[in-house]
Amino acid sequence: MYYVNLYQTTKCYGGPEEGGWFYEEGVYHSCEGAYSNKDEAWAKARRIHPTSERQHMGYGPHDGVDPEGNGDDRYLLRGGAWGREKFAIKVQEHPGENYPQQRPHYE
Repeated sequence: MYYVNLYQTTKCYGGPEEGGWFYEEGVYHSCEGAYSNKDEAWAKARRIHPTSERQHMGYGPHDGVDPEGNGDDRYLLRGGAWGREKFAIKVQEHPGENYPQQRPHYE
C-alpha cells in the first residue's frame, strides 16, 4: 500500500555547532488516502494544497534573547521551532508518524 500522508513541518534549532544548524520536524496530521497503485497515490498527493499561516518563534519570547531581553542567537534553546509552519505531503509505504523519532545531534 502507498499512503498519502500530510505533515505539519517546522524548522527546529539543533545547536550552535558550525555556526548553528537546524533540522526539519514533521508532526503527522492526517492520511489523505491509501492506494495499491503508486501512480494513483502521487496523483492524489499533487491535488492537495494545504496552507498554514502559523509562525513559530522558538519556545516563546524568552528563546533567543539575553538576560536583558536583547536578541542573541547564543541563547537559542535546542529543539525550538523557528519560522513559518509548512505542510509536507509524502507518499510512503507506511502509515504516517511524527519524525524524527529522536532529536538529531551534531556529529
